[in-house]
Amino acid sequence: MVKTMPRMRLMVGVLLAPLMVAGCVSQSDYDALQAQNSQLKQQLAAQSAALAAERQQVGRLQGAIAYTVNSDLLFAPGSWEMRERASKSLPT
Repeated sequence: MVKTMPRMRLMVGVLLAPLMVAGCVSQSDYDALQAQNSQLKQQLAAQSAALAAERQQVGRLQGAIAYTVNSDLLFAPGSWEMRERASKSLPT
């Protein structure tokens, strides 16, 4: 039994060594991935900000279109007088 302990330790060491080495990467590879990750995070932040600004602009344009359509229904283009049909549809 005493002789089997060193042999058992050797076998465990031989089996675990590839697992420990497989998880290692070089520092330069790690640094390159860190830099790429940082760059991608910056790009994501910039694109998220651009998307938010575009969504806000779309909301403003949708409101402007609704206002233009509604005003054309109430008034003839270039006129200050309300159309008869429009005045009947408004609550009094």
